[in-house]
Amino acid sequence: MKTVAIWVSLMIAMAVLSGGISTATPLPDAAFVLRNPHDVDRLSNGHTLITDGGDPSGRQSRVIEVDAAGNTTWSLAAGLDFAHSAERLPNGNTLISDTGHDRVIEVTPAGSIVWNSQTVALSDGSTLSYPNDADWLSAGNYLLITDRDVSSQ
Repeated sequence: MKTVAIWVSLMIAMAVLSGGISTATPLPDAAFVLRNPHDVDRLSNGHTLITDGGDPSGRQSRVIEVDAAGNTTWSLAAGLDFAHSAERLPNGNTLISDTGHDRVIEVTPAGSIVWNSQTVALSDGSTLSYPNDADWLSAGNYLLITDRDVSSQ
């Protein structure tokens, strides 16, 4: 049986693909408002990593980690603009598609940027434009997707 995590108002809900919600976790912080959630991942420690794109202008974009009770255990907002996805890496860092800034970044648990896609060119010499998702494949290799044509840039 396969399950997926979905958002219902201010709670994390686990839905069984065959139908129905199997568990729901209310988020206790009344100020916790998701303005434009784009991505959610269940981490190996049972926590949930959420990417919130923020308001329509990209302000208030953030990546948040919550525990099983819905309490925030880690977050990053400073410097993000319309973030679309986040992935926790094996080294404990987080890979974030910072879409509004046309970049993918890797940040430490303390929030320091240790890698930025803007510092490297793609194989054809172009730069990344409007990345929507990034996945870590192996050391130094990433799978990136964009919804904009970069062939003429």
